[in-house]
Amino acid sequence: MFRYQLMDKAEPVPPRSLFIFAHDNALRIKTLEIVTTKVFDNTVLFLIFISSILLALDNPLDDPQGTKYLVLSVFDDILTMMFLVEFLLKVVALGFVLHKGSYLRDSWSTFISPLPPHTLIQSSSPPPPSPSPFHEIYRTPY
Repeated sequence: MFRYQLMDKAEPVPPRSLFIFAHDNALRIKTLEIVTTKVFDNTVLFLIFISSILLALDNPLDDPQGTKYLVLSVFDDILTMMFLVEFLLKVVALGFVLHKGSYLRDSWSTFISPLPPHTLIQSSSPPPPSPSPFHEIYRTPY
């Protein structure tokens, strides 16, 4: 059985990812090579850091037509796409939930996994009239 090194521990590669990609599939091998590098981990941490700074700069009382709001919106869209790519790479490489070592078997991924799809849906729909509990828990813009 193939193994990969992630977070200083060796994990077995699940036999299939999403019931499509076998452990020897070229796309899966490439995504596994990408997500297990320190550069990938450090890039994701850097994106989280930048996202946190942008969240701190955001103010709900800012003018929606103002430059600051528009710049933050563009950066938010860019970061959303980058986090979505990270999510997809990890799901293809590790599997989603069924096997040991899969994406949702990691406690941090379980906590953070609703954000990329939710943010993608949220950015393509009009804002709700009031914040939902989801927005209050994850402190996402609404």
